[in-house]
Amino acid sequence: QGHGAAGLMVRGSALPVASNAIPVLPTFWTHLAPWRLHLEAALEQPSLAQGTRLESVRARVDWSDGKASVTNLEARFQEGLLVAAATLDSRSREIRAHLQTDAEVRGLSTVLPEDLWRSWARNDIGTNSRVHIDLSAHGRLPEWTMPMREWGEPLARELAVEGNVEGSPLSWSGVTLDEVGIKASWNRERLRLDSLHVVEGDGRLDVDGAFDGPSGDFDARVSSTLDPMVFRPVIRAPGLARQF
Repeated sequence: QGHGAAGLMVRGSALPVASNAIPVLPTFWTHLAPWRLHLEAALEQPSLAQGTRLESVRARVDWSDGKASVTNLEARFQEGLLVAAATLDSRSREIRAHLQTDAEVRGLSTVLPEDLWRSWARNDIGTNSRVHIDLSAHGRLPEWTMPMREWGEPLARELAVEGNVEGSPLSWSGVTLDEVGIKASWNRERLRLDSLHVVEGDGRLDVDGAFDGPSGDFDARVSSTLDPMVFRPVIRAPGLARQF
């Protein structure tokens, strides 16, 4: 409801598996065990209810021998491109996923949850800034019998995420920076900040460090020639008690 499309293409196949080759799968996956499935879909010029225009969305989904994969997931919009892929083994619960996007910040409103985008917009984020995001994740999902509302803690223990974010220029709450880059990873409740760099004019800030979730221990190394007054608009923003 509330969605329209100028062009939709869907094609696929559903082939039965030989009775002696049907895999033994857990819980609800047993319903898919007798089948080998393939689906390709492409949507051109979809018109979303909130008025955001996507140029195209396409994806390929496959299911065979208890394994699901999503490949060639691609969303093109006027401000950029998002591509993603994922695989899931229903027996081991192992999952791998990869996401990349290169877009103007305002284009992310197309793919981000609405509440998250609104929180960014309230902080006066520069929507014309361009960002590149590259994220990978792998790990084991919780037992299929566990309600999804309880997945948070097990995922924090089992899921490993690594990636980097780059933007130039970036602005937020009145602060404009020539360049920002972050490379970090999360593994078994431990955060590793491989690098954070900020460039503004002739100044540069570099940070790296680590944080251990279970113990609360952290360490960091900071090197900077950046004028701290650059961040004055953020620190003086409403709701923040400290000021320069």
